[in-house]
Amino acid sequence: MALAPIPWRRIALVAGGAAYALLLALATLRAQDAFGGLHLQGPLVLALAPLAIVLTLRFPLIFPFVIYVALLPFDPLLNFSSSATNLKVLGAATGGALALRVLLTRSLLVPHASWYAWAAFTALAGTSLLWSPEYKNALFTVNEILGLFLIMTALAIYRPKPREFVIALGGIACSGVIAAVYALVQYQHGSTSNEGRLLITSGQIELDPNYLASAFTMPVALALCGLISTKNVALRIACLAAILVMMAADLSTGSRSGFITVLAVVLYFGIRTRYRIAAFSVTALALSATAFLPQIWKRFLSDEGEAGTGSGRTIIWKTAMHNFGDHWLFGLGAGSFVYNYDKNILGTYQQYFQGWSRAGHSIIFVGLNDFGVVGLALVLYCWFLSFRQLHVIPKTHPLYNVRLACEAMIVGLFFEANAIDPYYIKYIWIAHALPLMLLNMYAPREFRARVPVLDRLRPARAA
Repeated sequence: MALAPIPWRRIALVAGGAAYALLLALATLRAQDAFGGLHLQGPLVLALAPLAIVLTLRFPLIFPFVIYVALLPFDPLLNFSSSATNLKVLGAATGGALALRVLLTRSLLVPHASWYAWAAFTALAGTSLLWSPEYKNALFTVNEILGLFLIMTALAIYRPKPREFVIALGGIACSGVIAAVYALVQYQHGSTSNEGRLLITSGQIELDPNYLASAFTMPVALALCGLISTKNVALRIACLAAILVMMAADLSTGSRSGFITVLAVVLYFGIRTRYRIAAFSVTALALSATAFLPQIWKRFLSDEGEAGTGSGRTIIWKTAMHNFGDHWLFGLGAGSFVYNYDKNILGTYQQYFQGWSRAGHSIIFVGLNDFGVVGLALVLYCWFLSFRQLHVIPKTHPLYNVRLACEAMIVGLFFEANAIDPYYIKYIWIAHALPLMLLNMYAPREFRARVPVLDRLRPARAA
């Protein structure tokens, strides 16, 4: 009778795991201060480091990409210096991890249509540095746009595994729930503004409620996708609960644009799918929730004492567009809206004075001012391509519901883009990168470099 070979690999794995657990236990026991408290940050990092390294090298779409998306709602609060945020560093790590995985697997994909349009817009924004009247602010804006475009590029050339792709989408939806729970806890503890709106602060930095509200667009769309895709009753209940929690957090911000954005996402599902009853029921629940969080209706009706001006937005747009005819073709350059507004404020009449150095809060008017008619046409073409390129996925395909989620978030965020400054908002760029990643799942196009000169220089094979 032959003896079975000794499983050396399993023995080594168990021994290594036991040794690592012992070291971690010793580090935890020694991590005590003089008052008997326990500092677990070091041991926690030590414990998660191997897992993080494995995920980064094997599944970068799960880590660090999902963590990056999860922190997007709180990006303005994550500063560690005057010119950088933790999220910028994490974004660079995300793009680097995706690119490294592409190099290791030699599976470079050719980006789909909308990537080229966004590349042209990025090039236009960079070129506008040549004529921007406020170079410092223009350089900041272009750096933001370039960094986000590089992350989009990494996602556009990456081929995700099916399970990795599903886990990443689920992680984005769960991250929205976590952010919503945190926001609601802060709201219940009284973190509100004078208007009763949710207000989260860190030091002297305040998180814009409109920014936070619109950050729920992607998670809500993906949760709706899960609601109509799964046949598991428990999972459907979990998706419905997630949607309601995120809608409640959205209402707590008192953001009118965020409320309209989420409603647009839900209604899009109701129009484009056969699950109309479910979509319209979610809409009805969202509207009924306003009875408990009524500040959204107060803002719709009162307009903060500036009736018909969108909280002063129309006045800001009119002021900045005062001399639009002088730079109508290519604009004043990236990041010049505030400069132009301050330049025109003394030469225009404001029914309600909006103060100095006001942001544009509009993809249309900021686009016209910064990039002119040519630039705005290019931006709108980018949005159209991001939406339209998904029509190749038929209704019969398993990815069709994900297609609807991507289309819904693009439609919803376009409404939001008319109330915020969208050109360097990170989650808007990620929302436009998701369709590229979805198309890589549906119809990946391998990059095959052909160099005829090198082919001719290769020696002939022996017969």
